[in-house]
Amino acid sequence: MKQILGVMETLAVVLLAGSTVIAFVNVVARYVFSSPIAWSDEMNVLAMVWMVFISQGILERKNDQLRLTVLYNVMGGKLKTAVNILRTILTLGVGVSLCYAGMEIVVKNWQIKVSTQALGFPIWIAYFALPLAFGLITVARVLNPLIKNPPIPVCDEGGGP
Repeated sequence: MKQILGVMETLAVVLLAGSTVIAFVNVVARYVFSSPIAWSDEMNVLAMVWMVFISQGILERKNDQLRLTVLYNVMGGKLKTAVNILRTILTLGVGVSLCYAGMEIVVKNWQIKVSTQALGFPIWIAYFALPLAFGLITVARVLNPLIKNPPIPVCDEGGGP
């Protein structure tokens, strides 16, 4: 799982760097040369969608998803265990449901051969981020109790983690 998430993290970094470069080049092309790159906005949207969705599995594995850390830290051991069990059950239910729904969307878009306007990029590939992300989140949540979790960050007096 760590290797898969490592690949996803690298992919997210490449997508962020690539979309930053494409956006910068497009701004220069638009305002300096009055000739914007037609496909750049579409490419940036696709890259950002993939970057955001694939990083969710990484956040789940590192236990960095949005939560009420202050409230969690004051809970007793049994309450923390109950909260973690509830979180796992909810994550599994929602993750499996959204993974299934995402695959239905992917299959439908693959069958009708929909593509983007500027690039002609197959939409099913763009939507594949949904089942991939929710599949990674679900697997990471199931494996988290089996693997030693990283410590939960605690805010110090300086206000940072």
